[in-house]
Amino acid sequence: MFFGAYNEKSSIAKVMQDEIDLHPEPSLTSKRRLLVYFITGNPGLIEYYRVFLTQLYDILRVQDPKLDLHIYGSSLAGFEISNDPPRPIAAHNGPPYGLDEQIEISAMRLLDTVKQINDTAGPDAEPFPVVLIGHSVGAYMLLEIIARWQSMANIAESKTAMNIAGGICLFPTVVDIAKSPTGQRMAPLLRIPGFSLLIHLIAKLLFSCMPIFLMIRLVQIITFMPYNAAKTTAAFIQSKHGVRQALFMAHHEMVQMSHDKWSDDLWGVRPLQEAASTAMGKSVVKPAARLRLYFYWGRDDHWIECATRNKLIRTRGRTRLGRRGSVGEENKPLMEIDRNGVPHGFCIRHSEVIAEKVAEYVTEIANGL
Repeated sequence: MFFGAYNEKSSIAKVMQDEIDLHPEPSLTSKRRLLVYFITGNPGLIEYYRVFLTQLYDILRVQDPKLDLHIYGSSLAGFEISNDPPRPIAAHNGPPYGLDEQIEISAMRLLDTVKQINDTAGPDAEPFPVVLIGHSVGAYMLLEIIARWQSMANIAESKTAMNIAGGICLFPTVVDIAKSPTGQRMAPLLRIPGFSLLIHLIAKLLFSCMPIFLMIRLVQIITFMPYNAAKTTAAFIQSKHGVRQALFMAHHEMVQMSHDKWSDDLWGVRPLQEAASTAMGKSVVKPAARLRLYFYWGRDDHWIECATRNKLIRTRGRTRLGRRGSVGEENKPLMEIDRNGVPHGFCIRHSEVIAEKVAEYVTEIANGL
């Protein structure tokens, strides 16, 4: 029986992947290039987002069939479930990985992805336009990657391989996650020494030998998830490091994601100041390249306190119905609150509606290149 269960688990692992790489066949008629690079939430399994990313790819390809579009996403380090995990990027001590390590690995994997695409374009190719998308804690990682890229771009004199043109933050948890309804419940538990390891060992004891089809059914009964999401969740629970990795990373999130620490450059305030100076006839330095940011918030998201969300919208963002004609207002991030009743974990049942919304954002960014 256990041999059969092992074979079934192996066959599911072959079907499920830790990388999603969508792109058309190379074509000489493709003039515009674009990489959409996706960063998952926690737990960081890219299989949760397969339907979403595939639908997004299909929408964008229908809109512009000649677009050389690449959509790439991978499981975060330590969450691997397949027999062919993403290629190693950096030398680390091994799982579990903290939030800073996840950011570093994701950034290096982004550079590696751009390099592989550019290898076919030759050394004289223009910097590859990139749009980052991050879900939940992936939005925090997105902002960190952009901030670090901006710092490097400001001091680098040589031509860079990529141009981050925009970022799309879906149901973002970027500040004060410990103050959220779920964060208030989880933070005390995550502070207990050895808590993540203990839960990991309990999960191994209870579920490691359970046949995968029974595990999937159990997840469906408890969570009411559709089959594909339940299959991914079952693989996550039975993975080598997944449970401990998720809790270890969550502890780091509670500690690090506390306040708005990003510069005015990232939030578009510097371009706002430059535009105001220009309007008053003052000489200014050459304006920074515009980077478009979009935030799509949940209406009742248990991972972000409503007061925190509303303050960010008021102080850092703009809305579609914001003040028209205000100097530099268009440089600030566009922030919208969901009106469709989509929950924080949109990828479980609401991939289509979010794919359509994200396609709008990507199109706006691409049209501005």
